[in-house]
Amino acid sequence: MIKKIVLTGGPSSGKTSVLEKIEQIYSAQGYRVILVDETATYLINKGIKPFGEGKIDLVDFQELVMKMQLAKEDVIERAAQMMDDDKIIIVYDRGAIDNRAYINEEEFKDVLTRLNNVVTIKDLMDKYDLVINLVGCKEFYTTDNNAARSEDSDSAMKLGDVTLRSWLGHKNIRIVYPKETLA
Repeated sequence: MIKKIVLTGGPSSGKTSVLEKIEQIYSAQGYRVILVDETATYLINKGIKPFGEGKIDLVDFQELVMKMQLAKEDVIERAAQMMDDDKIIIVYDRGAIDNRAYINEEEFKDVLTRLNNVVTIKDLMDKYDLVINLVGCKEFYTTDNNAARSEDSDSAMKLGDVTLRSWLGHKNIRIVYPKETLA
């Protein structure tokens, strides 16, 4: 059994801390937990970014994120199918739908078109068994632990709201507020 979980939310909403906790809890219960890093942060940390000096167009950036995200998901899911374990959880630090929060709906549809229409919004929603959305808190926002962050705390909270709205309609979404825990 392979379960695919997306951990999502705005910048600095606690995804990294929760990823570590999920891995700890489920590994202790005999699950093989595969954590998949956030694609946009990876690209930004490599110097491919939609802001600052040497920036690329935001929609072009989202196309690159989407291509890489979907390729990573395909590789990880294929590898999981090859494993002998009967209890596997794949946890994605953001899923493909997260891109909708950073561009408007028309631009997101353009990105899907650029991918030769291989996926639809429904396809993307259906890829994941569970979506856990972490709601951020302005008081906890920081750029200290992630060099890829460029927004201020107000913008981060707005991105969190838009990210959550992007996932609404998923068949199994859980919303976790700042004082809740998964333990």
